[in-house]
Amino acid sequence: MAGDAVSENGNAPPGLAPIDIIIPTFNNPDYLFPCVRSLLTYQRFHPIHLIVVNNGHPDSVRADDIGYGTEVIQAGANLGWEWGLNAGLSRSTSEFVVFANDDIFIPPSSARWAWEMLQPFRAPDVAAVGPSSNVVMGMQNIFTGVGPSWLSVPFLIGFFVMLRRSALDAI
Repeated sequence: MAGDAVSENGNAPPGLAPIDIIIPTFNNPDYLFPCVRSLLTYQRFHPIHLIVVNNGHPDSVRADDIGYGTEVIQAGANLGWEWGLNAGLSRSTSEFVVFANDDIFIPPSSARWAWEMLQPFRAPDVAAVGPSSNVVMGMQNIFTGVGPSWLSVPFLIGFFVMLRRSALDAI
């Protein structure tokens, strides 16, 4: 994997497989749009394909409002979070998939988030990886002050979780 290198044109190095990020949303543009902008900012480090599943009013999220590299699925009804993820998965083909809440925000200090989250997957038995945050419970909370930067835990909080496609397909 090519670390956090950036090509001469300022884009992600060629040959990196994109990560699909699926974001179900329901009439929440005030949080969704900053979330999407924060994710798209880091495409120069690693290519991503955003799939926004709009469970709300069609005018609350339109493809023209979002940005390059983003697909919007208009669900036509409130599918809920889980079925919204399923709708996004039906359009996803990447080896690694992220399930994300529509109110997350990637700060500039986490520009290498994709590279860092991909590292534990070098072990073939790793199926899911989640980041730490200041607003999450358990071992993922940055204020627990526990251990190394990678920590094996019995469960992950699903606000932003990267999954190996083969593990998803197995279940």
